Amino acid sequence: MSRSYRKNPIIKDNKRGSKTAKAHANRCFRRSTSKLEVHAGKSAVHRRYTESWNIHDYVSRWTRSKAEKEWEYMQFLKKNNITSYKYSYFMNKFKTKDSFMYYWAKCAIRK
Repeated sequence: MSRSYRKNPIIKDNKRGSKTAKAHANRCFRRSTSKLEVHAGKSAVHRRYTESWNIHDYVSRWTRSKAEKEWEYMQFLKKNNITSYKYSYFMNKFKTKDSFMYYWAKCAIRK
């Protein structure tokens, strides 16, 4: 398999510059370090406390079975004329299961 496919179906919020992620990492660093370490001139001290490459506000595992269950639930809602704010966008956009599973592959497997 090529490298362009993910090994695990994980969806991450990749806003590396997001304010909340940076603020949380900075807060962890400030609360855990002593002032002597910071003033010693060691610029890489913060790497002990936070991984700068792994700052994500949201991480979700969306497996194929979960996606299929969501599709079945959306079909149940559509069949019984139940409106759902959460699924209304997906119910209108994806008319077939194949199109929904293509969307799942685009989000969860492909980069």
